[in-house]
Amino acid sequence: MPGGTTRLAGPEAVTFAAAPAVAGRRIAGLLIPWDTTPADGRRLTFRRGSVAEPQPWPLRVAHDSAAPAMPIGLAGVTCAVEDRADGLHLAATVPETTAGDDALELLRLGVIGGLSAEVAIRQVDEAADPPAVTAADLLAAALVPVPAFAAAAEVEVYERGGGPDLRRRRLRVAAALA
Repeated sequence: MPGGTTRLAGPEAVTFAAAPAVAGRRIAGLLIPWDTTPADGRRLTFRRGSVAEPQPWPLRVAHDSAAPAMPIGLAGVTCAVEDRADGLHLAATVPETTAGDDALELLRLGVIGGLSAEVAIRQVDEAADPPAVTAADLLAAALVPVPAFAAAAEVEVYERGGGPDLRRRRLRVAAALA
């Protein structure tokens, strides 16, 4: 797959190569935590290995199905996900475009600071308490002001500083989730 990424293959032996570094502008964070109910009170969880990538998906700033936002990334090109013990993690290179610059500025200001997934749920274990998604397709990911899952309210931003080293900052939108 282009960009050195590996499609999600369930919990067994998944390799993950972060999105290729372009000018050192990268973000990373938890997209979907496993076995956790959303902060909005919905009673539904995702089991580990339940989310597949049937086709490349975009990374956007905000969810807006009526007028989709300009993507700032594409799976397999500048974005990748990894199935880890605590959830599905995302890493992406942020392009040097107006949309990419705006996304980083909104992260810096705290206007956005969480990750959110758009999924098509294919199968749910209704006998589980709470019900658990056992099969879903990842359609898109987005940077959002308040994510559905409290654990997804932290985005790591990697940018070039004054020297050749990347500096890492963690941004958290805790107040919005309190």
